[in-house]
Amino acid sequence: MPSEVQLIGFDGSRFGEFTIPSMSTIRQGIERMGKLAGESVIRMVAGDQSGETIILPVDFVARETTRCL
Repeated sequence: MPSEVQLIGFDGSRFGEFTIPSMSTIRQGIERMGKLAGESVIRMVAGDQSGETIILPVDFVARETTRCL
C-alpha cells in the first residue's frame, strides 16, 4: 500500500496515526458542524423552513496509505 490500493478514513480519526501503515483521513470541523446543526434546529422549531444549504470546508491529512501524484 499505496502502490496498488489507497485507503482514506473519515472524520480525522487519530486511530489512523497508530496503524501500520498510518492511514490518511479527511478531517471535518465537528464542533462547528454541531453548532450549526443546533442553530438550524432552533430556527426550524421557530418556524423557519428555508432549508438553507451549508457547505463546510474539510482537510485532507495525507499519511502512508495514499501516494502523492
